[in-house]
Amino acid sequence: MSKKLDILKDVYRKKFLEFLREVDGHDLYDMSHFTEMKFPEKFVKKFSRVHKSDGTYKGTIFDKKGNAMKSMRGVFDLTFVRAVAYEIGADTAEADSKMGRGFAARCYASAIVEKLGLDWFEHRRPIKRNIVV
Repeated sequence: MSKKLDILKDVYRKKFLEFLREVDGHDLYDMSHFTEMKFPEKFVKKFSRVHKSDGTYKGTIFDKKGNAMKSMRGVFDLTFVRAVAYEIGADTAEADSKMGRGFAARCYASAIVEKLGLDWFEHRRPIKRNIVV
């Protein structure tokens, strides 16, 4: 396996593909979301930080019940998907040129899927092995 792909050697393919299909560039996840997919904790921890609400419509953090929060520790999905794309050497040129968070996140996800030679809908079929690569 390529050294660039080492972070993915134990990652669960099905869960990772589900995440990539849902990434929207606006969500915060607990570190456990990624470590349960078998991403190395050391890698995930680099992206965990305290995010603060700024009181604006787009800048307010909400919990799962819809309550506004002052702050939350978590991993921003756009930051994570961008880091994975760079780490594995995916072609990020299109994603890097996008203005919106959602457009960029989806382009990084597509670049990852393309680099790994995966099928977006593979998770809907039975998986014979649990690893991404």
